[in-house]
Amino acid sequence: MSNAPDRLDGFHTFNRCCRSTADKGRSKENLASYSTDRRAFENWSDGNWITANKLMGFINSNPSMKKEHCANEENGGHHPRPCSADHIGPISLGFCHRPEFQFLCRPCNSAKNNRMYYTDVLHLIEVEKGGETVATWYADPIWQKCKGKVTDKESALRLSRVMRDNRNVAMMLLADFIDRNEFLFLFTLLNLEYADYDYDIIPGTTKISHQIVTVDFSQKASTLRYVNIQKTRKIRVAFSSLSECAKKENRNCYTYTNAKIEALKKQAFIILSNINSNMKKLNASLIAALSDEERIDAEIEAFLSSVDYTALKRTQEFIDVKELLKQIMELVAQELSSNWDDPRYSRETADE
Repeated sequence: MSNAPDRLDGFHTFNRCCRSTADKGRSKENLASYSTDRRAFENWSDGNWITANKLMGFINSNPSMKKEHCANEENGGHHPRPCSADHIGPISLGFCHRPEFQFLCRPCNSAKNNRMYYTDVLHLIEVEKGGETVATWYADPIWQKCKGKVTDKESALRLSRVMRDNRNVAMMLLADFIDRNEFLFLFTLLNLEYADYDYDIIPGTTKISHQIVTVDFSQKASTLRYVNIQKTRKIRVAFSSLSECAKKENRNCYTYTNAKIEALKKQAFIILSNINSNMKKLNASLIAALSDEERIDAEIEAFLSSVDYTALKRTQEFIDVKELLKQIMELVAQELSSNWDDPRYSRETADE
C-alpha cells in the first residue's frame, strides 16, 4: 500500500474496517490530497510522458514481465510477484518522465514512495553522462548541486528530502502565475508536443539489466483524434491539481523566498503584462475554457484548435520568463544546498 503522506513510523493496520482511522496517512481526506499532489507533480514534469506511460503500461500488462523478480530481492526478505514499474528518479521529486523503469514488488514500491535509493542516484548520474537530461528544469539546479554529496543510503534519503522541499517551492512558484491569471505562459510548460506522435515499442528491443527495463521506440506523426484527448486531459488535470495543491494547508511544507527572488518574480510579471493583444486574448480564452466546468473538455479542445503550440513555446516573452524562473530555482538551490547538514534533512528517521 502507499506510504503517503503523514505516516510517522512506517507501520499500519491491514484491517480494512479501521485502516482509515488507525493509519492517519490513509484517511480519506489525506489520500485524496496525496492523489491531487501526485497529479500536479506528474503533469508539470519535463520529459516524454507519452513513451514513459507506454512503457509502464507494457511492463504492467506483459505476462513475461510478471515473472521478473524485484530489484531488491538479493537483499533478502519477501518480495511477492508480480512486480510493478518504478520510476528510478521519482517524478514527485522533480525528475523527468523517461521510458526507463526498475522492477519493484508492491511492498518495496510502497515503502520507497518518493524517496531515492543510493543505487538510483548512481544510476541517474551514469545516465546523465550519456547526455540525457534526468531532472525537470525546476529540479535540475538542486540535483546538480547535491548529487555529488550522496555517498550512501542515508545521504540518498537526505537528497530526497532536500528535493522534496525544492519541489514544494517550485509548485508554489507556478501557482503564483495562476493567481496572476498568467495561464498561457504556464500552458507552454506542459510539453504537449509529445502527444503529436505515435510511439510503438520496436519488437525485440526490450532490455533488462539489473532489473531495469528499457525499450526502443518507433515514432511517426499521429493522425488520431486521441491526440487532442490526451492533451485535453493533461491540461485540465495539470491546472486543476496545481490550484488544489496550492490551496491545501500543507503540513511541514517548506517555503522560501528572498528579495532577489521577489524581484525576479516581479520582472516576470511585468514581461507578461506587456505581451501583445493577441496573446492576451488567447490567455483570456484559456482561462474561460478552464472555467467552464460543464463543458471544460470541449472548451479546451476548441482552444487547442485555435493555437499553434510550437509557435507559442517560441514566444520570446515566454522564453524570457522561463529563464527568470530558472534563476529563481537556482537561488532556491543555493539556499537548500547550504542547509544540507540541517537536522531537517539529516535526521535518522523521517515523518514522511
